[in-house]
Amino acid sequence: MIFVLGIERSATTWVANILDHHPATEVFMEPLSSFTSGFKKWPGRFTNLEKFEGMASYFKEELKLVSKNKHLFYTRFSDSKQAWAIDLYLSDLLVRKKLASNKIRDFLELNFHRKGQDFFVTKQPPLQTVIKELRLNFNAGLIGAIDVEAKILISIREAASCIRSILSQLEQGNLVELKKLLRQKYGSISPQTICRYWFESYSCLLKDVQKYDREFEVVSHTELLESPRKTVEEFLQFLGLNITPSVINFLEYSDQAGAGKHSTKRSRDKLIEQMQKDRETIYPKIGRELAAIKSHPILKNFVQSV
Repeated sequence: MIFVLGIERSATTWVANILDHHPATEVFMEPLSSFTSGFKKWPGRFTNLEKFEGMASYFKEELKLVSKNKHLFYTRFSDSKQAWAIDLYLSDLLVRKKLASNKIRDFLELNFHRKGQDFFVTKQPPLQTVIKELRLNFNAGLIGAIDVEAKILISIREAASCIRSILSQLEQGNLVELKKLLRQKYGSISPQTICRYWFESYSCLLKDVQKYDREFEVVSHTELLESPRKTVEEFLQFLGLNITPSVINFLEYSDQAGAGKHSTKRSRDKLIEQMQKDRETIYPKIGRELAAIKSHPILKNFVQSV
């Protein structure tokens, strides 16, 4: 198994989408999300798990059930653009009209990133299972109990840009679940509390993968923007995969302006330009929090001088 971990707006969807364009992978987008029909007994994201074996068994059993809903009517038989477009349209329509079964809701949630996607890759079994998840950052020790040979990609976006992007999404009415959890844990929504969430999430995640000796690699969002092919080749090599024409095509395709909650279309030049603006606006507001980040051996690389 491959796990892609991180927090909201940290490029986990982009990394998972890159992997999804590889013919040897099967990507599951956030199966622990509250919007899927499975994992109803899964604890909140800030809960510290103790009984790894029991939770690992539960995870594997539920994933097996949810995976049956990974494809719908046409996508069970075709990887064509038309098959995906029809299934996504029908499932989205039924969800909006509140007529969707568990099967429909699971399909839409596990494939939310495919909306508006222009091309799809024909898969060539056997496939490596990829789990893209935001709800394991405080329980990464569990991964070894799920699969002792699992490899982990940790996607990290520079602190200033990640904080600004989360604030922007919250203002637009998105990330509803996160907003509720941030208020419960930190008492308010501000650059300071989101920075604490950024730091605590990654600190706990990195501590766990090192404590339990898990194989992991950090994927820098900045390096993905500045040197996409080199960065992708490096993390694919870590995963035992070669770069393919379909992955290269997706990297070229995704370098364009985009909008929306889950868009992985991005103008790299504009995002690099935006990072400097984010540093100038966010860092002056989080001086106390920056001191903790700068003392972390890995996370210090994700704050830059104004």
